[in-house]
Amino acid sequence: MALGRGVKIRFFAWLREEIGAPSISLEGVSSLDDLISQLREMLGEKSEVLFSSDGSLRSHIVLAVNNVVIDIRQKNLRTVLLKEGDIIDIMPLGSGG
Repeated sequence: MALGRGVKIRFFAWLREEIGAPSISLEGVSSLDDLISQLREMLGEKSEVLFSSDGSLRSHIVLAVNNVVIDIRQKNLRTVLLKEGDIIDIMPLGSGG
């Protein structure tokens, strides 16, 4: 899970330990929906910390794209477009740094 090109995904608080890395990168993602799908596949069993058994993000997970929090309950994630260099933060609800 080395940092490279593409989009950078940063994990915060206890998610860093659960995932086993402070950040990873993914290439070839065009939307937040693509990113979530690839992330689930990449993380394998570790994805259970982020995703419910139906594949949806757990309710205590907060996503931000380039420091803008995305309301994953209200937003169609296919419409949140990503480009190389974007930074996606994944954090537990109510966490910091």
